[in-house]
Amino acid sequence: MDVTFRPATKEDIPDLARLHLFGRHGIFDALYHDCIAGLPANEIYERVLVDTGSVWAYENASVAVHDGRVIGEVHAFAFGDAANDPPSPMVPKDRLVLLEPFDRVAPQAVGTYHINILSVYPEFRGKGIGTMLMNLARSHADGRGFSKLSLFVFEDTRAVNLYERLGFVVCGRSPIVKHELLHVSGDLLVMTRPV
Repeated sequence: MDVTFRPATKEDIPDLARLHLFGRHGIFDALYHDCIAGLPANEIYERVLVDTGSVWAYENASVAVHDGRVIGEVHAFAFGDAANDPPSPMVPKDRLVLLEPFDRVAPQAVGTYHINILSVYPEFRGKGIGTMLMNLARSHADGRGFSKLSLFVFEDTRAVNLYERLGFVVCGRSPIVKHELLHVSGDLLVMTRPV
């Protein structure tokens, strides 16, 4: 399969929003649903991705492209920066409880190059694209002088096996906050590995 990689552009934002929602198993749906009447969560989240200068912006993403179509992405940034970026003002305050598990494990990620999202459209999974995106993130981390990578993952997802195969180890966990739109159970894990 012929796959190329490039930095994400503003035109990629609709794909990035959908891939973010796939990659987080409902957490963004739970945070953003009904925040803007009549808009689905992915269209609302597009407004977060367009916020240039924020760690959440599209500028921190690279995309995998096949036949001119975005098929996957890796979104990463220097962890510590996230602490300086407050949650989106679109998220109602009563939903911020959903982020508490992330806050509890975040100290384990400070000072790392953080893989915020690694996501591939379902029809392109199992073809090594996730591994290639991770290698791209490792290259970016190395180029920026980081010695360690980190990521958050829900323990009952298949992604844990991928990350373990790629050398990540669990270094912290926190029980998730249950929500009807969250498609996982158990703990949120923080995993790290040397670059």
